Amino acid sequence: MDAMGSRAHGIALILFALPDALPLPIPSLSTVLGVPMVLVASHLVLFGEASTLPERVLAAQIPTSTLRFVARYLAPVLEFLELVTRPRLGGILRYERWLGLVCLYLAMLLLLPLPFVNFAPALCLVGLALGMVQRDGLLVMLSLAGTVLMTVSVGVIATWVTDFLGGSA
Repeated sequence: MDAMGSRAHGIALILFALPDALPLPIPSLSTVLGVPMVLVASHLVLFGEASTLPERVLAAQIPTSTLRFVARYLAPVLEFLELVTRPRLGGILRYERWLGLVCLYLAMLLLLPLPFVNFAPALCLVGLALGMVQRDGLLVMLSLAGTVLMTVSVGVIATWVTDFLGGSA
């Protein structure tokens, strides 16, 4: 994290969100990982990428078993993602606090205890964070578009369900 400097927020968000974006059968994982995601995203909103994470977060020790898990399952995914990303369209990256607000929204969605619905927000959050880390504005824009599409879809589905339940009562 020290070597990443201003990109530490993105790295932390990727590490916390990527397990939800993969089909790993671990119950309540999003709730456990959601709290640190909300804290990191909140820090990004308040202070931007220019600041590093708080000392308490940087000083936290990650258990060896967790590092082995990450290396085994998540490292190949991260290696692939690094191959397809590159610095481009950097103008959007100047708005890191606004991007942090979208990250906070997605992290809050991941905190909700709704089964089988974490994939879309986690994927958007991973894409957004990876775009910030790799300075890939195109990936950031695609992730923002995915977030809007996901939010509109949920609104439409909620309206349909409400209409269906309201019409049958």
